[in-house]
Amino acid sequence: MNYEAKKNQLLSKSENLNTAINSVIDSDKQNIIIKKTDLKEIRNLQKSSKKILDDLKEESFKIAVVGITSSGKSTLVNALTDHNVLPTAFDRCTYTTTTLVSGEGATIEFYTKDEFNKIFRELLVDIEYPNAQNEDFETFVNLDNHIENLKENNEALYTAKKDRTIKDLKDILYHRLQISTHLDKKPKEFAKTQLSDKEFKSYISEIQDELYKPISVKSAVVRSQALKDMSKSIIYDVPGFDSSIPSHRKQTLESFQNANAIVLVIDSRGGSNLDEQTLEIFKQNFQEHGTKIKLSDKLFVFGNKFDTFRNDETKNKAKSNVFTAVGGYGNSERIIFGSAFKHLNEIGVLNEKDREDANYSENEGVPANIDQLRDSLISYYKKDWFKIEEQKLKNIQSQTLEVFENILNSEELQDIDPEMDEEEMRDLIKDREKRRIKRDTVKALNDIRDSLEDKFLKEKPFAKKLTTEVKNFFKPVSVREIEDFATDKKEISLTNHTFRQHKFEELLKDFVAIVEKSVKHQTEEVERDIFGAFVKAIKDSDEVSKIIKPVFNYKNQDDKFDYLLERFGRRVLNSIIRYPIGDSDRKRAFLDHIEEFKFLDSRSDLENTTVINMIATGKAETLETESSITVFKKSFNQALQKLAISSKQFAIECENSLMPQLEELEANSESFDVDQIFRSTALSSIEEIEKEINNDIENFKTILEKAVIPTLDLEIIFM
Repeated sequence: MNYEAKKNQLLSKSENLNTAINSVIDSDKQNIIIKKTDLKEIRNLQKSSKKILDDLKEESFKIAVVGITSSGKSTLVNALTDHNVLPTAFDRCTYTTTTLVSGEGATIEFYTKDEFNKIFRELLVDIEYPNAQNEDFETFVNLDNHIENLKENNEALYTAKKDRTIKDLKDILYHRLQISTHLDKKPKEFAKTQLSDKEFKSYISEIQDELYKPISVKSAVVRSQALKDMSKSIIYDVPGFDSSIPSHRKQTLESFQNANAIVLVIDSRGGSNLDEQTLEIFKQNFQEHGTKIKLSDKLFVFGNKFDTFRNDETKNKAKSNVFTAVGGYGNSERIIFGSAFKHLNEIGVLNEKDREDANYSENEGVPANIDQLRDSLISYYKKDWFKIEEQKLKNIQSQTLEVFENILNSEELQDIDPEMDEEEMRDLIKDREKRRIKRDTVKALNDIRDSLEDKFLKEKPFAKKLTTEVKNFFKPVSVREIEDFATDKKEISLTNHTFRQHKFEELLKDFVAIVEKSVKHQTEEVERDIFGAFVKAIKDSDEVSKIIKPVFNYKNQDDKFDYLLERFGRRVLNSIIRYPIGDSDRKRAFLDHIEEFKFLDSRSDLENTTVINMIATGKAETLETESSITVFKKSFNQALQKLAISSKQFAIECENSLMPQLEELEANSESFDVDQIFRSTALSSIEEIEKEINNDIENFKTILEKAVIPTLDLEIIFM
């Protein structure tokens, strides 16, 4: 059976498979019989089957051309197309992928700023620049210093990277202003008549004065009518093959996997210098629907510039070097030696200047062998590649039948009686759907509950957000603000009281607003997560979402939160901001709520100070009595650690250490001199008022962050 007959047979099988899959999907449009997991698998199989069908109909043959630096890769691409489309003497530092397809004109696509910064950071990583992920190419300034450091401390890395990565980085930084103006641009189109113009070539050539253009280009698609016999081929001029940067290697691997054939271009004169690590990529395998595909099975090697050898001895030595270097990575019968430049010269597409620039001297004793390479590619496409597609389709058929059998044997079909009338069938389906929705909804809500609990208990997102809001919102006061409340500059005490009352009311209002805003934001986020899980469990669609949304209601436990907020937040604010340090009203407010402040201290993350002292004295230090409390807390924690080891050791620790300290604390508490702590300090200027109030505001923020917020256990209201 010839190629056309085989192709038509495979087309028929592929069309039949697509028809069968579509029929099954259409038969259950309400998704009542087919489970979501089965439906997803069917759609994936359908997509893969359709891709094979489309590829067979289009007969597109994707060829990835890669090469070691200066191997003549672009010259070979031109030779395969019998046309001088690409500039041949350039080495793009931007790793731009150029694609040649049949047609007319060209399209240039530019990087976005984010995409370009990612490449820039990977270049920095390649030369081991510290904290590279935080850098931006528009503001980066430390390259020269880092290069000098490499020269002194890591000469091997500098030597390996100076001609590629370091050069690329220098080019980027030198042209960064012009590069910035090209990023995020819309694609630029060129007509057929413009492909030989300087402007078009400036985007794909390394012209020093306009180097920013190719650097900013992500991809170039060149459409040519000169593909002749290969009119249905798509040729990818893949860059970055010998790059050490992970994203470039990944991009190259993806190009190889998507290609039907890979052509590796090497300079025959340097065959023995091929890097084994670079070639290692051809040992990789991947799976497509159970079909094992080896990259080496797709590999063709073209030993370019073979016409530079003038005698048999040098030719044989060059061949031996190339076979030694790449023979273990593919089929040795697909290693072809020749000259892409010679082919272009023979077919008359080069001019005298091209020959002079290349210092070309024809060698009649060496064939160009481009036709041999082209014939080998076409033969491979019609035989070996075709077998791969045939096997993939066979595996897709097998997997599709397996899914269909699962559906036929599912519980959903077990209780269907062929004798049922339409109404009985409708009732059965409704009942089954109710049970499914209930089952899936309960599972989905349990899963989202567990997920939210895990998130809130471990990450504490709400506490972190509220802490950030508090830090950023409460700003220090200024002398000018206080002066607006000074009716008489001699009455400093009255001014202090009056302004503090105003500031207390303002901060209380702001504090409540911050908390309400944060609660609202977090509630909406949780509601979205729960609602999304709920809708997905029923049927993930916009239609279902619109029906459920008006009746869906999630309510957090904010009544409990309001109580805790009133108990701790407002009372701290009232005691520390509303009244001056040493004032009798501050003392009264302090004594009214001293038990709450002690409780906060027992739960706080404060170090070297306490809530009690910051409220009572305004100082971020520990009172003598509180030092004993701190020591007791540490001893208690040590005792708890021993409890984890042995209850007997815990009892001994309590008797020998904790009980004596507790007795001492009780004795000290009886002698706690509140009057001594609340000693009045007379302020003599508005500047002193400013300093005292700003100190209290900072202490209030610290108490909120280190004591109130940890004590409230905020996440619980969302669980």
